[in-house]
Amino acid sequence: MSLNIFKTLNENFSIKLFTLFALFVFIIFFSFTAVFIHLEGKSLNDSLIRDGSLLAGVLAQNTRIGVFSENEELLKDPVESIFQREDILGIWIYNQDGLLLKKKIREGKAVSAKLDRDETTGVKDIFDCLKKSGKPLNYEDHGNLKFWAQVFSRYDNSLNGTIFTEEPLFKGKDRLIGYVQITLGKEKLNEQLNNLFIRSVIIAVIFFIAGFIFLYSAMKRFTKPLNRLTVAVKNVGEGKVVGEISVETKDEIGKLANAFNNMVESIRWREQAIKESEAKYRTLFEESRDVIFLIDARGKFMDANQAAVDLFGYTKDEILEEGLDVLFVQPDEFSNLKRSVDHDNYARDMEVRLKRKDAKQLICLLTLSVRRAEKGDIWGYQGIIRDVTHQKMLETQLMQAQRMESIGTLAGGIAHDFNNILSPIMLHTEMVMDDLPSDDPLLFNMKEILKAAERARELVKQILTFARKGEEEKIVIKSSMIIKEAINFLRATIPSTIKIKYEVKTEKDIVLADPTRINQIVMNLCTNAAHAMKEKGGLLEVILDHEEISNEIPKRFINLIPGKYMKLTVRDTGTGILPEVIDRIFEPYFTTKKFGEGTGLGLATVHGVVKDYGGDITVESKVGSGTEFHVYLPSVDAEMPGTGNEIDPDTLRGAEHILFVDDEISAVDISGRMLERYGYKVTGMTDSQKALEVFQQNPEEFDLIITDMTMPNLAGDALSVKVMAIRPEIPVILCTGYSDKINEEIAHKIGVRAFVMKPVIMKNLAETIRDVLDNKI
Repeated sequence: MSLNIFKTLNENFSIKLFTLFALFVFIIFFSFTAVFIHLEGKSLNDSLIRDGSLLAGVLAQNTRIGVFSENEELLKDPVESIFQREDILGIWIYNQDGLLLKKKIREGKAVSAKLDRDETTGVKDIFDCLKKSGKPLNYEDHGNLKFWAQVFSRYDNSLNGTIFTEEPLFKGKDRLIGYVQITLGKEKLNEQLNNLFIRSVIIAVIFFIAGFIFLYSAMKRFTKPLNRLTVAVKNVGEGKVVGEISVETKDEIGKLANAFNNMVESIRWREQAIKESEAKYRTLFEESRDVIFLIDARGKFMDANQAAVDLFGYTKDEILEEGLDVLFVQPDEFSNLKRSVDHDNYARDMEVRLKRKDAKQLICLLTLSVRRAEKGDIWGYQGIIRDVTHQKMLETQLMQAQRMESIGTLAGGIAHDFNNILSPIMLHTEMVMDDLPSDDPLLFNMKEILKAAERARELVKQILTFARKGEEEKIVIKSSMIIKEAINFLRATIPSTIKIKYEVKTEKDIVLADPTRINQIVMNLCTNAAHAMKEKGGLLEVILDHEEISNEIPKRFINLIPGKYMKLTVRDTGTGILPEVIDRIFEPYFTTKKFGEGTGLGLATVHGVVKDYGGDITVESKVGSGTEFHVYLPSVDAEMPGTGNEIDPDTLRGAEHILFVDDEISAVDISGRMLERYGYKVTGMTDSQKALEVFQQNPEEFDLIITDMTMPNLAGDALSVKVMAIRPEIPVILCTGYSDKINEEIAHKIGVRAFVMKPVIMKNLAETIRDVLDNKI
């Protein structure tokens, strides 16, 4: 019970304040009452002493004759008159020698022989004191007041007078003749004091109760606004809606109420701002295209936005039951990243490989930062994940394009120089063949030399086709030649522990495709096969065959329409492909290779090319026994360009004047000699600027201009424009081995009649010359 009272006092300000004020009022009333009782008691006691002293004096005066004559009868009346007071307990009268002349003790007042005995005890000492002092004496003894006075024959003190006058009745001074002693009881005084105490206490209680009621009312009125303010503050603390507190006064409480109202208004505005801010950032959180998440110290998801659901394919509940490590392709990567972030507090745009619920891999940028408690302990992490798979694919394509551009630039330079080497070889061979009789044994050797030069020219064309920029051009090609060239290139890059076997089982290998794409197919399949055998070596087989697909063929070729197909098989004896991933090998960026060994684009590229050409690709594999890919491409019934009826050499002859311009002296020399054999007059120039000057001097002298494209000072296209500006009808043939500045379409736009790729065969050049001069083209 006492604990509850103390708790209430401690928690209730109004009760505490009221108690303090009540205690204060009680102390005030108690103090005033005590002081009042003390003063009133002292006043009554002093009054009693004055009365006793007066009575003793009066008795001494009235008993002079009786004392002097020692006549008891004369003492009776004065004693009886004094004894009428009820508080008189006893009267004693002595002569000067201490002889008791008269005594009277009130009966029934507990005054017995003990009182009489006490009065006679020590009388002699009192007499001596009275004689010496010459003044009355009073003292308290055993709770009674005793008054002594001297009896003189005549008095010269204040008692000589009466109670009505201050002048003494007798003048002069007489001798001491006796003593009187009166004993007063304090019962009446005590009774008066008790009554006074009771009245004072009653009055104090009445005033205290009145003050208590007044104080309680005042406290209630004083604490009422405080109580309202307390309730309002409590409601604010509990987050409840609080109205404005009424301001009833202008004192400190009123100022406090005003301050509270201002605070509540400020809190209301701040809460509104916070809610708007939370709504805004929650909107940003949920609508962000990047994944935003919060994980605890163990890596378990605490929150994630909708982008995480969309990107990884989990529901929101499934994500919150998992840890961030389940999204990593390699869980150890998350552990390493977490240790790094714990040390550095932050990791920004870390490229990581993550996986969806369906196991599809993604390339993402991860930003992760630590969240710490006040003491520095890590309680969680916050992060952002951005899917950059598509960007990485575009970057890879861009890098591939840049590499191809670099290869194209390099190939162009090589092709230009290689063509300048091939041209004299082919032209000289043709001249020798023209000079030899048909039965000469050297003619066969010359034909083989020319055939090898033509193969070299085709190889240069394939290099240029592979590196050429722009849209692919599907042409009729013999795929066996492109595959052979690709394999020859691979032999120099594949380890010697891997043997390559190339077998062609059909002549029906003509397809409509871009040679570059066929090269890509072979290179990617063979490179993957070599990677599977890099540790132990093995056999790489490339087989070219033909197969006809009909409706009766089993449904493994689900995307092939019936028809004739070239079949390319690439088989290895490597590690094989796991059954659980074989269905995903054609997905972009899916790879089982370690980081840095592959991008996962090779087979995706092959699959895309094959499907674009209307074909299909299948795979068969057994772990530990190797893998076998089958590529099916539609074959066409057509002959390669260059076959047909031979042209009569006499139809290629002419007598026109040709200005031949090339920066290679050997090319100018041999080309001029060959054209002269066809009857043409040739002016050869190795400086394009001088050739322009010669033409300017006599434009009508020349019937045709043949110029190389790549030359110092003045390129072939610029020379063509300048000569046609001088003489618009002059026909021009532009030759080039490779140029990234011009092609056949651009050449025709500037007015060039024919565009010839080097190295040229003289018969082909002679045929083109006749077509131009005869206005056939």
